[in-house]
Amino acid sequence: MRKVVLFLIALLLIGCGGPSKDKVKESIKQILPIEFEIASLKELKEIPGVYEVVIKLDKQHIVFYVDKKAKYIISGSIVETATKKNITLEAQNAYNPPQPVQPPQQSAPEQQQKKRK
Repeated sequence: MRKVVLFLIALLLIGCGGPSKDKVKESIKQILPIEFEIASLKELKEIPGVYEVVIKLDKQHIVFYVDKKAKYIISGSIVETATKKNITLEAQNAYNPPQPVQPPQQSAPEQQQKKRK
């Protein structure tokens, strides 16, 4: 009897989990009908019941959020008001590190003009 109860509890816990990658992909495909892969799917520790989804589109990673059933897709930044921490930007930067700004290259005529002065 004890094994049956433990088994039923395990089934309940599995059923209470978040959405599967397949379910999330199916939902996102309804609004973004192009080819992509799901790079990451995890529950936000800051907002229980909301899941961060990172999709890979070519070489770019894009952050979305979904509810527990992947019925709703949330696009935009999530900012923690107390700390002003942009949770979305941090996730985006983890997958797409900011590139250092390079000064524009000068053409050969511009370089020659500077040498003459």
